[in-house]
Amino acid sequence: MKKTFLTLVGIMLCCTMFAQQEDLKKHNFGLTFNFGSYPMGNSYFSALTNTGNTLKSAVAFDIAFKYEYMLNKKNTFSLTAEPGYTNHLLKTTYPSSDWDYTTTNHSVNMINLPIFVNYRLPITNKVNLLTAAGANTSFYLTDKCELNYTETPIPQGGYLTFNSFALDFALKAGIEVKAKHRFQLNVSYFLPLLNNIGLEYHHPFTYAKSLHGGPHRLMFGVSVFL
Repeated sequence: MKKTFLTLVGIMLCCTMFAQQEDLKKHNFGLTFNFGSYPMGNSYFSALTNTGNTLKSAVAFDIAFKYEYMLNKKNTFSLTAEPGYTNHLLKTTYPSSDWDYTTTNHSVNMINLPIFVNYRLPITNKVNLLTAAGANTSFYLTDKCELNYTETPIPQGGYLTFNSFALDFALKAGIEVKAKHRFQLNVSYFLPLLNNIGLEYHHPFTYAKSLHGGPHRLMFGVSVFL
């Protein structure tokens, strides 16, 4: 098994060394479209006392301008910056009774600046395998969302609050196809490094409670170079 693994690694390195990518320009410009859904519904806050308040990611989409700079002559390594706009839908759930749950959706707007270091492995003359790692800074255009939870005759409520910016570690993988317009299909994952979202819950018979967390984003996207 070890010999097989080393052989595969050697073949990949040889392909990279001898592959020619002269048709790729030093500077490249394009557009990126990403969409994410979260069927697993990961919760980012623990229950508050016995109330069971949770924050989950629902869906997200973004559009970005893409700039790519080739770092070596064979174009196997490159640096990309993808400034753009993201709309992230968050979902809060509050158990209004033992059997009934109230769910509220919150539309959150952000400006993102992800920067990736990319590695390009040629598979054929027209297809490359892509991997990338980097960091993303998000600037929130939304600063507060009201929860609007009410329960007769006891009013309850609170807010989601957002820091002015967030920092994520980002990973990406996909394929690149060289056609009339070069395009990429990829999946990216954003792991928050800062707890940038706060949940403030208010109940007249308990107390105000504040927790902080950071939603992850799993995005599927396409990039088209002009």
